[in-house]
Amino acid sequence: HMGTLADLNDHADRLVHAAALYKAGKAPVLLLTGGAAEDARTEAEQMKDILTVMGVPAASMILESGSRNTHDNAVYSAQILKSRGMRRILLVTSAYHMRRSVALFEAQGLEVVPSATDYQVLVVSETLPPWLPLVGNLSRTTTALHEIVGQVHHRAEAVIHHCEPSIGAEHAQAVRHVVERGIELAGKRSLAELRSQRLDENG
Repeated sequence: HMGTLADLNDHADRLVHAAALYKAGKAPVLLLTGGAAEDARTEAEQMKDILTVMGVPAASMILESGSRNTHDNAVYSAQILKSRGMRRILLVTSAYHMRRSVALFEAQGLEVVPSATDYQVLVVSETLPPWLPLVGNLSRTTTALHEIVGQVHHRAEAVIHHCEPSIGAEHAQAVRHVVERGIELAGKRSLAELRSQRLDENG
């Protein structure tokens, strides 16, 4: 069984933190949320495997395997929680991802208590000079851009939803398409500029 576990990535702190909350009696039930591409094992199933090894019993885990993004995480999780009479939750995710996650889960009518982990802060001094280009810095910048774009999209969607009764569903959908296309193009341009900058620095 051990050989079939999913590889742990940089966000594995989320699982360790969730297991710690369970064992401390602060989270008697863990809702694991995350889907997957077709024919692949879902993120929820992979998390369950790892948490089982950590000592969390299967009876204390609920799986939500249909979501593909944070918005879906919130929507589908809220449906499961409300069906079980649960409305107050400890929300575990990476610190940089918490602000957007809280907003999305609260929008579903849940009372959210943030329980962040996976802080992206150095606790020891850099071993290399700060002016030296590092792949890790590019990765963190990409993550930050992803969160910024996600927040912009969330706020834009809230405005569109508020205006939809006035402008009509068809016009609202057209605005959504323009916003999503603009965000997509802006994201591609930002990443291209970052890669170009890194190439210049290394060249």
